[in-house]
Amino acid sequence: MVSVEAVELPAAGDEAARVIAFLGSAVPQVRAIAATQTRVITMNAAYDGDDFVMAGGVIGGDTVTAMIGPAHELPEELSAILAALGRATSVPPTPRFVGRPVPVPDALVLVDDIRAGGVDGVLDALQVARLDRVPPWLGDLAHGVSAAFLVLVSDEDRTRLGVHLVGLTCGWGHLEETHDGLSMRPAGLIEVGTHLRDVCLAAAALANSTR
Repeated sequence: MVSVEAVELPAAGDEAARVIAFLGSAVPQVRAIAATQTRVITMNAAYDGDDFVMAGGVIGGDTVTAMIGPAHELPEELSAILAALGRATSVPPTPRFVGRPVPVPDALVLVDDIRAGGVDGVLDALQVARLDRVPPWLGDLAHGVSAAFLVLVSDEDRTRLGVHLVGLTCGWGHLEETHDGLSMRPAGLIEVGTHLRDVCLAAAALANSTR
């Protein structure tokens, strides 16, 4: 039995306007942004009693996807958006890399040399950085991000970052700058799904506190 109902609505229609107006006034809001190199999809969600309501689509598109379902299933719907984004951009669900930090100056030089296609420059940069090879995540990053996935939770006071993922051909991860340098922390879909549940639980708690 399908418990989440989804419909496609004309973006300029009255029904889409009513759904968007409800989401615009709801507190808190959960916003998911799924981006490829050529388009961006945004989905806004809010809790309505024991249900969630979510709507959105391609920015500037002619239709709006609207859905309603049990509140506890919102994390699964967000996970489904991420999984579909990965399939569309060939980002594997299980990361194929280890996020070893690279000093920021060395990472920038390596990226420039990889883009330039100069083998000698890459070898020199590896030697300076004391690396035996280019980290897979850095090699992919040099050629551009395949996808990005962002989840934000907003209430009347502030916006909180829930999830921020970068998708590469070697997998999903968190791009981070630490005292050790620039690194990409791997993130598999199972781990992200758990994090999304925590984000939605926090949003549901905020919703309950405003009733």
